[in-house]
Amino acid sequence: MLAVLGLASCATETSPSAAPPGDTATNKAPASAPLADNLIAATAGGTAAFRSDENGNVVHIQSGMTCPPTNAAGNVALERLFIFPNSPPGDDVGCDYVMAPTEDLPGGRVSLYATRNRGMSAADYLAASVGQIVAFHGTAQSSKVPVLTVKGLGPIEGQGFVIAMNGQRMKSGVWVTVVGDWLVKIRATYPLIDSADNPAMAIRADVIAAMWIVQPAFSIQKAAQD
Repeated sequence: MLAVLGLASCATETSPSAAPPGDTATNKAPASAPLADNLIAATAGGTAAFRSDENGNVVHIQSGMTCPPTNAAGNVALERLFIFPNSPPGDDVGCDYVMAPTEDLPGGRVSLYATRNRGMSAADYLAASVGQIVAFHGTAQSSKVPVLTVKGLGPIEGQGFVIAMNGQRMKSGVWVTVVGDWLVKIRATYPLIDSADNPAMAIRADVIAAMWIVQPAFSIQKAAQD
């Protein structure tokens, strides 16, 4: 798989048991309901779109997307919730995480988004998301990212960029998919690793970023089935 991931946009096979950071399958940390409740209370209109569950997760009421407060390793922390005002309350939301660096990963930020779908395909949604990134980061350069094929989910589309942020070169990737009535998007931004200097870490960072889409997508799918 590592050789394949060195190519341009590539596909890797995974399943619900493949646990990205924050996946409830690996989130064995003690329940942190106060953190979830505090984040909801700190978000304008938060109780109209979010609730906490018995495991301390933040749950998007409308879609069922679950945002765990941390991951098993404890280097990922849920920091903010978003409710975007250009839609009915709860129709366009996000959960924003900060990732502390470890020996194997460079750290960074990742945001999970659930947006009510009004007829867009995953490809359409990716094109719109890419347009926003390019408009905001005028010097963004296209870059390679892995794109997963996940059993049980529809097509996942992805695109990467190299951007400048606070004087540092960063890798920023966006991955999208459609789950029922919802568009799911992941935006991950982390320090750019020179693949010549540390090829293993560069690949690992890209793959783990791509895997973030698995947990929110399956949590929405599960909520629709319950």
